[in-house]
Amino acid sequence: MKKLFTRCALILTGCALLSAGAMANDDASCKTVRMGVVNWTDVIATSGMADVLLNGLGYESKQTSAVQQIIFAGIRDKRLDIFLGY
Repeated sequence: MKKLFTRCALILTGCALLSAGAMANDDASCKTVRMGVVNWTDVIATSGMADVLLNGLGYESKQTSAVQQIIFAGIRDKRLDIFLGY
């Protein structure tokens, strides 16, 4: 368990150090990340972690809960950016 906490702390520290440089090059339209989320336990957990990391990097995230087919259509139509289900 101690190794897990140490690794998480290192990842978050590294992300914090990279965030200033990463955000400097981003277009304003890339400031918000739109995630598609299905009601599966693993996807909810993964999307929650991504939300925390994105917010730590200075991005805003918006989660849309829907069934898988609607999420894929949203990605196809550029209404959603990511889906962490696979």
